[in-house]
Amino acid sequence: NKLNLIILICLKNREVYHVALNRKVCIDNEGNFRNFLAHESIYGNFKNKNITTLINDNDFTRKWFINNDSIDICRDCQFRYICFDNSDIEFTGTSWRKINQCKFDPYTNKWKDNQDII
Repeated sequence: NKLNLIILICLKNREVYHVALNRKVCIDNEGNFRNFLAHESIYGNFKNKNITTLINDNDFTRKWFINNDSIDICRDCQFRYICFDNSDIEFTGTSWRKINQCKFDPYTNKWKDNQDII
């Protein structure tokens, strides 16, 4: 049925792209372009840069194509394909990592407040 197909496509997209960053352009209240509103990096302002120029900027769009399989720690997490954590990510020269780690530790299977999840 159509609903199952839509869900399957959405889940497959999560294997390929980061849920919070996939082809998104955010504009803050000052007109600055960001990958996500809470992220610090600014890629220009709508007053002096148009959207076409922005989406052709490899520096801006490179995070669009990163998935959780490519991010340290996330790649080991059983929730990586359903994760909505939108912490900023950075490339460390050899791999991607989250600037602020999420509250779940996939190695201990515990949340930071020490509650067992399973």
